[in-house]
Amino acid sequence: MTLRVEAGPEDLAEIIEQTYKDLGSKVKVPGFRTGKIPKQVIDSHLGADYVRSEAVKNGLPTLYVMGVMDAGIVPVSDPEINIIEAGEDEDVHIVFEAKVDVKPEVEVKDYKGIELDAPTPRSPTRTSRRRWTRPATASRLSRSLRCAPPRRATTSCSTTRSSARASRWRASRAPTG
Repeated sequence: MTLRVEAGPEDLAEIIEQTYKDLGSKVKVPGFRTGKIPKQVIDSHLGADYVRSEAVKNGLPTLYVMGVMDAGIVPVSDPEINIIEAGEDEDVHIVFEAKVDVKPEVEVKDYKGIELDAPTPRSPTRTSRRRWTRPATASRLSRSLRCAPPRRATTSCSTTRSSARASRWRASRAPTG
Protein backbone atom coordinates (compact mmCIF):
# COMPACT_ATOMS: atom_id res chain seq x y z
CA MET A 1 0.00 0.00 0.00
CA THR A 2 1.22 3.51 -0.75
CA LEU A 3 0.49 6.12 1.89
CA ARG A 4 0.69 9.76 0.78
CA VAL A 5 1.45 12.22 3.60
CA GLU A 6 1.26 15.99 3.27
CA ALA A 7 2.47 18.19 6.13
CA GLY A 8 2.04 21.95 6.22
CA PRO A 9 3.74 24.69 8.23
CA GLU A 10 1.64 24.02 11.33
CA ASP A 11 2.80 20.38 11.37
CA LEU A 12 6.45 21.27 10.78
CA ALA A 13 6.74 24.22 13.19
CA GLU A 14 7.42 22.08 16.27
CA ILE A 15 9.83 19.83 14.36
CA ILE A 16 11.81 22.84 13.11
CA GLU A 17 11.97 24.31 16.64
CA GLN A 18 13.30 21.00 17.98
CA THR A 19 15.88 20.90 15.18
CA TYR A 20 17.12 24.39 16.12
CA LYS A 21 17.40 23.27 19.78
CA ASP A 22 19.33 20.13 18.82
CA LEU A 23 21.69 22.00 16.51
CA GLY A 24 22.15 24.76 19.10
CA SER A 25 23.31 22.20 21.65
CA LYS A 26 25.71 20.52 19.17
CA VAL A 27 27.25 23.52 17.38
CA LYS A 28 29.97 25.61 19.03
CA VAL A 29 29.99 29.28 18.03
CA PRO A 30 32.47 31.71 19.57
CA GLY A 31 30.73 34.19 21.84
CA PHE A 32 27.71 31.97 22.59
CA ARG A 33 27.10 29.35 25.25
CA THR A 34 26.15 25.87 24.13
CA GLY A 35 22.39 25.65 23.69
CA LYS A 36 21.90 29.44 23.71
CA ILE A 37 22.65 30.19 20.06
CA PRO A 38 19.94 32.24 18.27
CA LYS A 39 18.27 30.85 15.14
CA GLN A 40 19.73 33.57 12.94
CA VAL A 41 23.28 32.69 13.99
CA ILE A 42 22.66 28.97 13.36
CA ASP A 43 21.25 29.85 9.92
CA SER A 44 24.28 32.04 9.10
CA HIS A 45 26.80 29.39 10.25
CA LEU A 46 25.15 26.24 8.90
CA GLY A 47 22.75 27.60 6.32
CA ALA A 48 18.96 27.62 6.36
CA ASP A 49 18.84 24.80 3.80
CA TYR A 50 20.87 22.52 6.08
CA VAL A 51 18.55 23.26 9.02
CA ARG A 52 15.49 22.45 6.89
CA SER A 53 17.03 19.23 5.59
CA GLU A 54 17.85 18.16 9.17
CA ALA A 55 14.29 19.02 10.22
CA VAL A 56 12.89 16.88 7.40
CA LYS A 57 15.28 14.01 8.20
CA ASN A 58 14.45 14.12 11.94
CA GLY A 59 10.72 14.74 11.42
CA LEU A 60 9.94 12.06 8.84
CA PRO A 61 9.35 9.29 11.42
CA THR A 62 6.94 11.50 13.37
CA LEU A 63 5.09 12.59 10.24
CA TYR A 64 4.91 8.97 9.05
CA VAL A 65 3.35 7.85 12.35
CA MET A 66 0.85 10.71 12.18
CA GLY A 67 -0.06 9.66 8.63
CA VAL A 68 -0.51 6.02 9.66
CA MET A 69 -2.77 7.05 12.53
CA ASP A 70 -4.84 9.32 10.28
CA ALA A 71 -5.22 6.58 7.66
CA GLY A 72 -6.16 3.98 10.29
CA ILE A 73 -3.91 1.26 8.90
CA VAL A 74 -1.71 -1.28 10.69
CA PRO A 75 1.69 -1.54 8.98
CA VAL A 76 3.60 -4.81 9.28
CA SER A 77 6.88 -3.72 7.69
CA ASP A 78 9.21 -0.75 7.59
CA PRO A 79 8.25 1.89 5.04
CA GLU A 80 10.09 2.82 1.85
CA ILE A 81 9.86 6.62 1.90
CA ASN A 82 10.04 8.74 -1.26
CA ILE A 83 10.05 12.53 -0.79
CA ILE A 84 7.99 14.10 -3.56
CA GLU A 85 8.05 17.76 -2.64
CA ALA A 86 9.65 19.92 0.05
CA GLY A 87 8.75 23.60 0.13
CA GLU A 88 11.21 26.33 1.12
CA ASP A 89 11.22 29.76 2.80
CA GLU A 90 7.74 30.91 3.89
CA ASP A 91 6.05 28.00 2.10
CA VAL A 92 7.40 25.32 4.43
CA HIS A 93 5.69 22.01 3.64
CA ILE A 94 6.57 18.45 2.72
CA VAL A 95 4.84 15.77 0.67
CA PHE A 96 6.09 12.20 0.70
CA GLU A 97 4.87 8.71 -0.13
CA ALA A 98 5.54 5.69 2.03
CA LYS A 99 5.24 2.19 0.59
CA VAL A 100 4.35 -0.20 3.38
CA ASP A 101 2.83 -3.64 3.81
CA VAL A 102 -0.35 -3.57 5.89
CA LYS A 103 -2.08 -6.17 7.99
CA PRO A 104 -4.74 -7.78 5.81
CA GLU A 105 -8.36 -7.81 6.83
CA VAL A 106 -9.55 -11.40 7.25
CA GLU A 107 -13.19 -12.19 6.72
CA VAL A 108 -14.33 -15.67 7.71
CA LYS A 109 -17.41 -16.93 5.88
CA ASP A 110 -19.68 -19.93 6.48
CA TYR A 111 -18.09 -21.07 9.74
CA LYS A 112 -21.36 -21.68 11.59
CA GLY A 113 -22.09 -25.04 9.96
CA ILE A 114 -18.73 -26.62 10.85
CA GLU A 115 -18.79 -29.21 13.66
CA LEU A 116 -15.74 -30.43 15.56
CA ASP A 117 -15.28 -33.21 18.08
CA ALA A 118 -14.09 -31.74 21.37
CA PRO A 119 -11.43 -33.76 23.20
CA THR A 120 -12.51 -35.22 26.52
CA PRO A 121 -10.61 -33.83 29.50
CA ARG A 122 -8.53 -36.36 31.45
CA SER A 123 -8.88 -36.58 35.18
CA PRO A 124 -5.64 -36.21 37.15
CA THR A 125 -3.84 -39.41 38.06
CA ARG A 126 -3.12 -40.43 41.64
CA THR A 127 0.56 -39.47 41.30
CA SER A 128 -0.09 -36.01 39.94
CA ARG A 129 -2.79 -35.42 42.60
CA ARG A 130 -0.21 -36.31 45.29
CA ARG A 131 2.29 -33.86 43.78
CA TRP A 132 -0.26 -31.06 43.87
CA THR A 133 -1.22 -31.60 47.52
CA ARG A 134 2.14 -32.25 49.23
CA PRO A 135 3.97 -29.29 50.76
CA ALA A 136 7.08 -27.97 49.12
CA THR A 137 10.40 -28.14 50.93
CA ALA A 138 13.78 -26.62 50.19
CA SER A 139 15.30 -29.93 49.13
CA ARG A 140 12.42 -30.71 46.77
CA LEU A 141 12.60 -27.21 45.33
CA SER A 142 16.35 -27.33 44.80
CA ARG A 143 16.06 -30.73 43.09
CA SER A 144 13.20 -29.61 40.90
CA LEU A 145 14.92 -26.35 39.97
CA ARG A 146 18.30 -28.05 39.58
CA CYS A 147 20.20 -25.49 41.54
CA ALA A 148 22.59 -25.90 44.41
CA PRO A 149 21.68 -24.61 47.87
CA PRO A 150 23.60 -21.50 48.93
CA ARG A 151 27.10 -22.14 50.27
CA ARG A 152 27.14 -19.24 52.68
CA ALA A 153 24.54 -16.79 53.90
CA THR A 154 25.45 -13.67 55.85
CA THR A 155 22.94 -11.47 57.61
CA SER A 156 23.59 -8.21 59.39
CA CYS A 157 21.21 -6.23 61.58
CA SER A 158 21.69 -3.21 63.83
CA THR A 159 19.23 -1.29 66.01
CA THR A 160 19.50 2.19 67.42
CA ARG A 161 18.01 3.78 70.48
CA SER A 162 18.16 7.51 71.07
CA SER A 163 20.73 7.94 68.31
CA ALA A 164 23.15 5.58 70.07
CA ARG A 165 23.99 2.09 68.82
CA ALA A 166 22.29 -0.33 71.25
CA SER A 167 23.13 -3.71 69.80
CA ARG A 168 24.58 -5.38 66.74
CA TRP A 169 23.78 -8.87 65.61
CA ARG A 170 25.63 -10.82 62.98
CA ALA A 171 25.10 -14.42 61.95
CA SER A 172 26.76 -16.64 59.47
CA ARG A 173 25.66 -20.03 58.26
CA ALA A 174 28.31 -22.63 57.59
CA PRO A 175 28.39 -24.44 54.27
CA THR A 176 25.84 -27.21 53.97
CA GLY A 177 26.20 -30.63 52.52
